[in-house]
Amino acid sequence: MRTLCPNLDNEDGLETVLEVPIPEEIAVSVIGGRNAEIQLLLGVVAAPLIPHPIKCNNHSLNKKINDHPIETSMAKYIVQQYIAAAGGEHALNSINSMYAMGKVKMIASEFIEGDGLGLNSGKVMKIKTAKNGAGEMGGFVLWQKRPDLWSIELVVSGCKISAGSDGKVSWRQTPWHHSHASRGPARPLRRSLQGLDPRSTADMFSDSICIGEKPVNGEDCFVLKFEAEPSSLKARSSSNVEIMRHTVWGYFSQRTGLLVQLEDSHLLRLKSPKDDVFWETTMESLVQEYRTIDGVNIAHSGKTCVSLFRFGENSEGHTRTRMEEVWTIEEVDFNIKGLMDEQESLPPHVLIFPLPLQGPVNSMFKLAELLCFSGLHITILLTENIHNRLVLHTDISSRFDQCPGFQIKTISDGLPDDHPRDGGKFLEVFDSLRTKTKTLFKDMLTSDSLCVDVDGKVRGRVSCIIADGVLGFTCDVADEVNVPIFCVRTISSCCLWIFFCLPELIESGEYPFKDDNLDEPIKSVPGTETFLRRRDLPEFCRSGDLTDPNIQLFKTEGRENSRAYGLILNTFEELDQPILNQMRTICPNLYPIGPLHAHLKKKQTTLRSSSNSLWAEDRTCIDWLDDQLPNSVIYVSFGSIATMTNDQLIEFWYGLVNSKQNFLWVIRPNSIGDEEWRSKMPVDLVKGTKERGYIVEWAPQEEVLAHPAVGGFWTHCGWNSILESVYEGKPMICWPYFFDQQVNSRFVEKVWGLGLDMKDTCDREIVEKMVKDLMVLRKQEFLGRANHMSKLAKNCLMEGGSSYSNFDRLVKDIKSLSNKVQSLLK
Repeated sequence: MRTLCPNLDNEDGLETVLEVPIPEEIAVSVIGGRNAEIQLLLGVVAAPLIPHPIKCNNHSLNKKINDHPIETSMAKYIVQQYIAAAGGEHALNSINSMYAMGKVKMIASEFIEGDGLGLNSGKVMKIKTAKNGAGEMGGFVLWQKRPDLWSIELVVSGCKISAGSDGKVSWRQTPWHHSHASRGPARPLRRSLQGLDPRSTADMFSDSICIGEKPVNGEDCFVLKFEAEPSSLKARSSSNVEIMRHTVWGYFSQRTGLLVQLEDSHLLRLKSPKDDVFWETTMESLVQEYRTIDGVNIAHSGKTCVSLFRFGENSEGHTRTRMEEVWTIEEVDFNIKGLMDEQESLPPHVLIFPLPLQGPVNSMFKLAELLCFSGLHITILLTENIHNRLVLHTDISSRFDQCPGFQIKTISDGLPDDHPRDGGKFLEVFDSLRTKTKTLFKDMLTSDSLCVDVDGKVRGRVSCIIADGVLGFTCDVADEVNVPIFCVRTISSCCLWIFFCLPELIESGEYPFKDDNLDEPIKSVPGTETFLRRRDLPEFCRSGDLTDPNIQLFKTEGRENSRAYGLILNTFEELDQPILNQMRTICPNLYPIGPLHAHLKKKQTTLRSSSNSLWAEDRTCIDWLDDQLPNSVIYVSFGSIATMTNDQLIEFWYGLVNSKQNFLWVIRPNSIGDEEWRSKMPVDLVKGTKERGYIVEWAPQEEVLAHPAVGGFWTHCGWNSILESVYEGKPMICWPYFFDQQVNSRFVEKVWGLGLDMKDTCDREIVEKMVKDLMVLRKQEFLGRANHMSKLAKNCLMEGGSSYSNFDRLVKDIKSLSNKVQSLLK
């Protein structure tokens, strides 16, 4: 509510005060008669603003709940439930503009005025209570680009009011008061928060407190209270008008989580040489009839009641006015084409290209979803082989239906369908991607094929690329098409650092090895001199062949990754800080944002949990775990690539059974050399497994590791598996297979103290001893270390934590670089 008040300090005498009813001493000439009543209604009810600016910059709506007083923590929890009920963070962040059209009926139900009103003593006037069905009919059109950039036109019985904000100044225009700007910063329209703009509602009440419960219109509600800050009140005040307080209450249904009533009250003082006059305005809005529009719950009707109370030193000058507005929404639409410049209206479009392996694909999907939560358009580019396997074993076709702006595209890896694409054959995938896929990738980026999704919705050209750092050809293509690129490495930082140092290892003469002593220390990898041995380097280093394709591929890692704008890593500072500091000497701009799987869960308040697995998960193992004691089961899984011989299988199996510990073992299809291994198992192993074990072909690993029955993890030391284990506080036995796993296992034992390294060993007695050490003899020692690291992993994802802040910086940098690309396209 905004009216004109005298400003003697201003040359033209104009001043606008927000939320101020028309003071009698100004409006006496127009009060009286139907036109005066309509003007009063429009001046008060049509376009009031909320107490303070709201800036929605597509940051996470879900705020950290811990480390706050109980009233604040409770309010944040209620806001999280409201976000989920309103449609979820994905849906709310996808909205960059809004249009709404509605109908209104306004009534001035009572206006009572006493004698002796200061400047106008003797003026007496009453407007009788309106009868049923009476009232002024009208309608409005609202456009909103963001909370502080909006425009509304409202017409009632032939009288029109226009109001708006350009992000800097709020203003209002009427035929009787012309156009006036408000004091203080631009602020959002209150009408938007009456169920039309859930994101702004959540942003405002995220700074509120919970003051209790109250029934509203038959609904039990939590009550949240928000007080305008003194600085905001001061900015809105002037030399002769003081805004003394402004309070907002939100009533959120305990049943649905939605906002059912919005109430605000403010008090201002009009200063006078004689007696000061006070105006108290209270507005209560019932918010009703929610319907889903593009995945967002929008209120389509409601009723607002307004009470204006004027009082001062002289009780005879007191007045009270009551008004009400009944409103309905006829049309709502989001992301209006033509509302603004098309390039500005479309979010940055990021293309993500993962390495076509289970681990990297899994991590990159999580990164893609995280970026979707931040309001970016995402295209994830999968090889046709990977996509077909995901369609076969997961809900990939439907899981992103609630993620506006997300799409999957496919590209050929250039290999025949029957190529195995794993184990020792995977280097052939690299060669094919470099020689055949590179051209297809460039053609895709320079065409319009990525600018329209499967539903026909338009998106901008790709303005940023995030590609696996080992796919060096993506940097070449990015340079050719002038699109900024970030590299991402889903392997461990400690292994990546060794790859960075391969040229120094070769130059120093430490590689190739001069003899067969694998326990010889390595001295040419800074930061690892006290514990790294030859046997801890990736397994391909043992060949001693400088022409080995792996050596040729990975010795350029430092040079290739430093070409990108920045390097994204699935780790966190508290785990890997010494190594990260070393890496910054080559790649200064690092973004350690892990653990990615947990980072995503922090934001995933509305979407159901989904799998990116390339194999069908057997969930019966969860039922089996439910029947076991806490910390009594060792979980055994060697990942998506590792294979073993029948002899290795037998040794591992005997070690597990002889340890007398319960075990859950994943034996992947085709992972054993002898395909008939099940029929050849010794009777005592079969019996021991029935007593203490459970075997599945594939398991929901994150859920398994989070289960309280699991007390340890025997792992191949793939990086995703290590991070999942670290996050859940599970100690590890490490049996590395290839690539980064040899390095990882050494760090698990010697650097982090989270488990035991069993590399280069396959003996039942050693297996038995290590399982007993982990699960019995040194159980408390390992659990203590694991729980400590788990707390660090969880804290880094909290607001202000290292990974939280690094991810926020990543999103800002992507948007900044994308804006530069889009400006070049204009």
